[in-house]
Amino acid sequence: MRPVNIGPSDTIVRKAADGTIYMESPFPLGPYAVKITERLEHWAGVSPDRTYLAERTASGDWRRVSYREALTTVRSLAQAILDRRLSPDRPIVILSGNGIDHALLALAAMY
Repeated sequence: MRPVNIGPSDTIVRKAADGTIYMESPFPLGPYAVKITERLEHWAGVSPDRTYLAERTASGDWRRVSYREALTTVRSLAQAILDRRLSPDRPIVILSGNGIDHALLALAAMY
């Protein structure tokens, strides 16, 4: 086991009249990505060959997708979504279990 720094644990606690308890940190958040896809772009640049997604196949082997492969696929799928004029008025429905293909299509929709 190695120690993990999770930051300060100071909290401000407020109780509302209805019994709700609000807890918040007195420290402001540091910089963070505005969109989840920004992190995909970042890591595709920093560690393009590192595994981003992995799942077991029916044969028991691992299917792995690197950050570079994921970003390339997400961009291609996002363009296909735009080409088909899909939107909130013409939404995407993902009819599958959790898996790599599901994740890539969901990321493409956000991209």
